Amino acid sequence: MPPSTVPSKPAAFLHPSHSHSSSVTCFSIVAEADPSSLPRVLNLVAMFNLMPERCHIARSEAEPKRPLLIDLQIADLSREDSHRLQKKLERLHLCTQVLCSEKRRAVA
Repeated sequence: MPPSTVPSKPAAFLHPSHSHSSSVTCFSIVAEADPSSLPRVLNLVAMFNLMPERCHIARSEAEPKRPLLIDLQIADLSREDSHRLQKKLERLHLCTQVLCSEKRRAVA
């Protein structure tokens, strides 16, 4: 990609409507170390028409098979939608564990 087409600011600055969110839903996912694990997880998020605020992926050093550890943060997701997304993620055969929590931000 030519340098002129790469955004110069982080995504948070490109979408200011999310910068004042009152809540963030956090998903912590353990998935098999398979090349299709991450695209399948992100595809489910996209099917909900969502864009994660943050996404962090790492391989576990503690386990022999070194599964993927995927952490997603999604702003302003209703409890119903977060529950539905969690259930869909749990149904992915490559996901072995899906945890979901919500954190509130102070609104100034």
